[in-house]
This record gives sequence, C-alpha cells and structure tokens, in this order.
Amino acid sequence: MAHVTLGEAARQTGRSKSQISRAIRDGKLSAERSVETGSFKIEQSELRRWQDVTTVVRATAAASIVEDSAIPLQQALEAQITGLREVADLLRSQLADALSQRDKWQAAYDAQRLLVPPPQPQATPAEPQPKPKQTLWQWLNG
Repeated sequence: MAHVTLGEAARQTGRSKSQISRAIRDGKLSAERSVETGSFKIEQSELRRWQDVTTVVRATAAASIVEDSAIPLQQALEAQITGLREVADLLRSQLADALSQRDKWQAAYDAQRLLVPPPQPQATPAEPQPKPKQTLWQWLNG
C-alpha cells in the first residue's frame, strides 16, 4: 500500500494541508501517525475516496444553490412589495393612534388649565437685598 504525507496529499488533491488535517481530525479521512516522525501517513486509496466524496458533496451543494436561485425574480419582488405595503399600513395605523392620543392629552391639559387660575405675583414690601456671601479670600483681603 502506498502512503503519502500530509503535504503530498495536499499537492495531489489541490486542497490545503489544514483542510486535510481537519478531515483527519473529524474522522472523514483515515490516516496513521508515523512513529518516527509523528507525521500523518495517508493511503492513496483512502485519499481518493475522500476526494471523491468531497467532490460529490460540493457538487450537490452547488446544485442546491442553483435550484434555490431558480425562483423567478418577479415573484420575489412581488412578495417584497406586499411585505412593504403591510409595514406601511401598520405604520399608518400607529401614527393615527399616536395622533389621537396626543389630541386627548392636549384636550385634558387645556381643561386642567381652565380649572386652575395662573399664579399671581404677590405684592410684598420692598425688602433689602441680602449681601452676597464673601469667599474666604475676599474676607481675608477685605
């Protein structure tokens, strides 16, 4: 059985060493550790199997993306327009509610002002104005 190192496997598959080591760590690719060097030894057949599986998975994912994007643009735009109209109607109703509440509060405020007369200034005899307080510095220098 022919074994390859992690670097050689990366060159053969066109994938990075980190992708291959991640597949080994996740159990998607079988490999053995070399006793002498501690590096991975991967069998050629196992590497080909893993590469074929990942190619199929990538092709399936790409095909599903293409299928999802097959929704006609016209339908997507109509759905978006419908959603925006619903949001606009909701905002209009909230604005109408806020304006009616404002009008109620304004009416209550006006009624309250009519019940309570404004305060009248009291006529007081002329009182001498108190002296402003001196600071410590002014008191020492004065």
